[in-house]
Order: sequence, then C-alpha cells, then structure tokens
Amino acid sequence: MKKKPETIEVMFRKYRDKSAEILAVFPYEAHDRAGRFVTCYAHVGQHGGAQMAHVHSATRPAKPDEYAELYQELKGIYEKPKFSGDPVCKLRIVKRRSSKRMREALEKARL
Repeated sequence: MKKKPETIEVMFRKYRDKSAEILAVFPYEAHDRAGRFVTCYAHVGQHGGAQMAHVHSATRPAKPDEYAELYQELKGIYEKPKFSGDPVCKLRIVKRRSSKRMREALEKARL
C-alpha cells in the first residue's frame, strides 16, 4: 500500500534589496535543534537556516511569477525523489504562517 505523502508548507519571499533572489521558507521546519532557525532554500546556497525576524525585515512576499522557477526546483527535490525509498512530500504554498504553530514546531525541535 502506498503511503500518503507528507505535506510541507512553504512561503516564497523576495529580498528587498536590488537582487532578484527568491527565498523559500519552510516556516514549520526547524533548522537547528535549539529551535532558533527555520529551514529555507535558495538557488544559490540551497538549504540553510534563517531567523523569521530577519526574513520578514529583509524580504517581502514574492509574486507567483517571481517564485515559479524556484517552486519547480523544489518540486523536483521533494515531490520526485531520486532514490527508491526516499520520502515523497507534497509542497503547499502558504502566504502567512501561524505564530502559534511555528512556536510549537520549534519547541518540538528542542526535545
């Protein structure tokens, strides 16, 4: 029996400076065991961690035409795994995050 894919929420943000860099933020995926950072992804640098306060001050919500290429790249990583047995995850784009849910996810990482 095929296992239903896990859903991972992702937000797309664009840096406010003159760069065209788009950042994918996984607001409920802790990047460190201390729960200080969430996981993010960019074309350059790929997966990394970021504090949400920095993300919100340095970026703005990206428009669909701005994040389309990065979204396709992420779908290739998460929805079409390269190796048999790798988990398949469905990406769900969100515009906002729940502060309560984010705190719970980061607290869980601390355990």
